[in-house]
Amino acid sequence: MNKPILIAVILFLHFSSLGTAQTPSITITENTFKISALSEEVFYFGLAQGDQLIFDFEEEKGKELKEIEIIELPSSSKFTDYKTKKIENKTIDIQRTGIYKFRFANSSIGGRICKFKLQRIPFDETTRNFNTTISWRTVYDSTPVTTQERYLVRRAYVPKTIIEPSEFYVNSGRNSLFQGGKSRISLPIILPKNTVEWYYSFSASRNKEEITQTKNSFSLIGQLTKLVDNSGTLKISIDMLTKPPGGNVCDVYLLNANSRITFEEKNDFLQYPEGSRENFTSGVVRIRSTLFQNGYLGVKNPDSGYGIHVFIEAVAITMEEEWGVRDVTSYSVSTRLEAYLNQ
Repeated sequence: MNKPILIAVILFLHFSSLGTAQTPSITITENTFKISALSEEVFYFGLAQGDQLIFDFEEEKGKELKEIEIIELPSSSKFTDYKTKKIENKTIDIQRTGIYKFRFANSSIGGRICKFKLQRIPFDETTRNFNTTISWRTVYDSTPVTTQERYLVRRAYVPKTIIEPSEFYVNSGRNSLFQGGKSRISLPIILPKNTVEWYYSFSASRNKEEITQTKNSFSLIGQLTKLVDNSGTLKISIDMLTKPPGGNVCDVYLLNANSRITFEEKNDFLQYPEGSRENFTSGVVRIRSTLFQNGYLGVKNPDSGYGIHVFIEAVAITMEEEWGVRDVTSYSVSTRLEAYLNQ
């Protein structure tokens, strides 16, 4: 080979070697740390695609460390070693830019003093200044939670019969004494559950046919049902109700259980004025008090010489509720720290 050609070959090889020379490594960290007994320590760093990672580790006293792992977040393990004392120049090729977790686990009951060194060799000049420092931010996660709740489907006022349309004969005081029969009777009032108010209609006459006709033609529950159905609310006035006909007077008292006994025994008794009427020929009485569920209507014939026929019907207005069950979705919010690259 002649001299000019030889010189050219030497120069070509020289500049080629310069062009293919390995990019100098960059130290990411050199760290000495202690791992407490039965615990672990973790570190996070960012790496660029094409980097070559060089990892060194040593336990200062030559003791074993249970596990060392390098993980590409979120969960791709790139390197694992067990029961190790020392690692020299472990090289890992980085396929993707991302955050890498370095985990050191100690299963011993004694602590460990460890040191490790991380270096990176960039693929080219474009990633030489890649920032490997990691920052943290708070992330809020919403998780739907489905529960069941009861809800009101429908609420309605419903009339319910307490005393069916009924007729009774109440003797006079003198005749009851000498001829038998009663000049006072009591009728039980048992209010249904959820009663909000109740009514009774009353009519008195010495003429039995008149009372029988009233019983057959008059309907308190029919009137109340129409009024409630039309309004959907409880705005019933006594003036809206037709009262039955009547011709002679009676006394009607609203009693509790104890007063009923003294009333029938013709002793002093207590009455509830709201539902009591004296010298009453006929009408409709509204009672808004529902303090006691069980009571009595006491009927007294005040006439000492003549018996009397009476008609009575009682109706309660109840609040009926229909309940259903439905799914309700709410959101449970939790927070977590998330690592991110500073680029």
